[in-house]
Amino acid sequence: TSKPIVREFGIWHYRSVNDIVSSDGNFVVESCHRYPDSTEFDVAWNAARAFSIIVFIFAIIAIIVKCTSACLFTPDDRYRSGSSGIVTPLYLLLGILQGGLTFLLLDSNACNDNTMAQVEGVTFEDQCSLSAGAKLSISAMVFWLAAGVTSFLEGKAWQSECEERRLASSSVLPE
Repeated sequence: TSKPIVREFGIWHYRSVNDIVSSDGNFVVESCHRYPDSTEFDVAWNAARAFSIIVFIFAIIAIIVKCTSACLFTPDDRYRSGSSGIVTPLYLLLGILQGGLTFLLLDSNACNDNTMAQVEGVTFEDQCSLSAGAKLSISAMVFWLAAGVTSFLEGKAWQSECEERRLASSSVLPE
C-alpha cells in the first residue's frame, strides 16, 4: 500500500518529498528545508513569522522579570512595584495574543495559492490544517493563560495579606 503524498508548509520551513535513485533502488525521502530566496511572502505570512519571534523573546523576558522580581523584592515591594497585581497577568495575557497571531499563516499565501505546492502534472488539494507545531503552540497559549490567571490570583492574595498586616499593625496601639 502506498500513502498519499502530503506537502507541509510551516512558518519557517517546508517538508519536501524527494525521490533518490541509487544502485540499491529508488527511495522516497522526506526532509525539511528552508524556503528558497525566491519565495514570495505576503503580509500575513511575514506577520506570522514576526510574531513567532516576538512571542519567543517575550516569553524569555517574562520568565526573567518574574524570577528576578521574586528574588530582589520583599513581598510588600513586589506588590507596590507592579511585579504582582495586574501588571504580570496582563504581560502574560499579551503572550497569548502574540502566540495567536502566529496563526495568521493560515490566511497567507502558504495556504492559499502556494506556488511551491504545485508540481508539474500533479494537482495537490489546497487544504491547510494544524500540524504538531501548531497544536503545541495552542497548548503553550493555554499555559500562558494559566500563568496569567494564577499570577492575577497571586497578586490578589498579596494585596489581601498586605492589607491585613497594615490593619493589624495600625490596630495595635503603642503603650
